[in-house]
Amino acid sequence: MDYSAETEETKTEKKPKAAPRDMPRIPDSKLSTEVQDFIKLICDVRMMKEQMIEFELDTDRMPLGKISKAQILKGYGILKEIEAALQSSQKSKLLELSNRFYTAIPHKFGMRVPPVINTQAMLQAKMDMLEARVTSRLRLVW
Repeated sequence: MDYSAETEETKTEKKPKAAPRDMPRIPDSKLSTEVQDFIKLICDVRMMKEQMIEFELDTDRMPLGKISKAQILKGYGILKEIEAALQSSQKSKLLELSNRFYTAIPHKFGMRVPPVINTQAMLQAKMDMLEARVTSRLRLVW
């Protein structure tokens, strides 16, 4: 039996397509093209999402713009503790502190074990990531 073929009954039962709703026209901007380009750049959600993926942030548990000020401050505080542990050679604390950081600031590692933040370069990368989150949060609030 061919279910894709139209019968006389289905031809007559087709409903007419609904007319598209009239959408209000967005007026042309009076801003200069340089300002328009700048606004488009700082409000580019696609770019912000790409940046979050680059930092391995979990966009499902922490959607764009949903990270709170308290989360950022908590993550920053933990990074400061990691910095102190690195400077005082307390390597035994780094695993626990890294786990606390990844709990405060959700990341997406899939099935991989989250890396221990045990070098100055990794610490700086996480600091930069939080700074980028603050900047993108300010963009969305602004």
